[in-house]
Amino acid sequence: LERASVAPGNGPPGVAPGRVYSFEYGAAHFVVLDSNLPARELRTRVRPWLAADLRATDRRWKFVFLHHPPFSTGTHGDSGTLQSLL
Repeated sequence: LERASVAPGNGPPGVAPGRVYSFEYGAAHFVVLDSNLPARELRTRVRPWLAADLRATDRRWKFVFLHHPPFSTGTHGDSGTLQSLL
């Protein structure tokens, strides 16, 4: 079975590859975060990695993607948990 795509394996140590990663395209830096990870992993592994990853890029535009948004005007509303963790 062939995979249609492969996610970068540059996420934080201890987090399964493909769940948290970043990449660059043109003038943009993209970060993908799995918001389904346990709160402890988000706080102790993902948050420090995210801060370092964003500091390390010199790209003009920075985009961070999560399945569950920390801030939302939709009917599901904001996620206070994600806001405090990330």
